[in-house]
Amino acid sequence: MTRVPCDASELINFRNIIGKEGMELIFKESVMINGKDGKEKDVIVDTTVTAEKSS
Repeated sequence: MTRVPCDASELINFRNIIGKEGMELIFKESVMINGKDGKEKDVIVDTTVTAEKSS
């Protein structure tokens, strides 16, 4: 059985606290860390969330 790492509201609260500038900083740091490994011109971010099925 899989379990979610945290409650979805925690991610929403985190995003609201750090704001747009914080998200941009995280993205810039990610690009800096990955450096030349990131060869794609465009980046697609998938934030799809699916509900856990109860058995």
